[in-house]
Amino acid sequence: MAKLVFTDKHFSGQSYELTQEKTSIGRSKENRLVIRDDSVSSKHCEILANGPEIIVRDLGSRNGTFIDGVRINGQGPVKQGHKIRFGMVEAQLQLDPSDEQEDQSSLTAVHLHQKVLREQQKAKRTPPAPASTPLGGEGGSEVSPDEEQTILLPNQPASPAPSGSNSRTAPNAPGSGSSSGKNVVLVIIGAGLVALLAGVLMWLAKR
Repeated sequence: MAKLVFTDKHFSGQSYELTQEKTSIGRSKENRLVIRDDSVSSKHCEILANGPEIIVRDLGSRNGTFIDGVRINGQGPVKQGHKIRFGMVEAQLQLDPSDEQEDQSSLTAVHLHQKVLREQQKAKRTPPAPASTPLGGEGGSEVSPDEEQTILLPNQPASPAPSGSNSRTAPNAPGSGSSSGKNVVLVIIGAGLVALLAGVLMWLAKR
């Protein structure tokens, strides 16, 4: 079974098994593999798989599809260990040993690609079937309920530990005994000074 193992820091630790002959990849929910990253186009590329033979076909993406750092023009083959980059999101292709030893005389991915094109042409001549309910209950999805869809989200950074201790009391916090006592003393002194000043003014006025 072929598998994409994501290696960049935003999606590291996530993987996707290429269980279907054709896997559509992009940011839109209409794709089989949805990558939530701004560098990935809505309909970015397709991966055609037949055992150990893998072909990646770019769908006119804005930021391009790369195989081992080389941007492909149209489509290109991918082998074990090759790195595929969708915009800025990078993954590595991994194959099971049984896939690598499969008879190379079997149907190639190129023939598979031609088969897909013929099926697409046939589908254009066939009236479309009623739309099925997509995942999440939202309309407009091309993925039918029996097809497995995977959505990759960027890894979330760890939450920073709270600074300080909850048991520590902030200085001059409301309700502090020492602070309340100081405030009462200041009020009494202020009232006394006001009364003294008023008496002096009344005495001067009588003279």
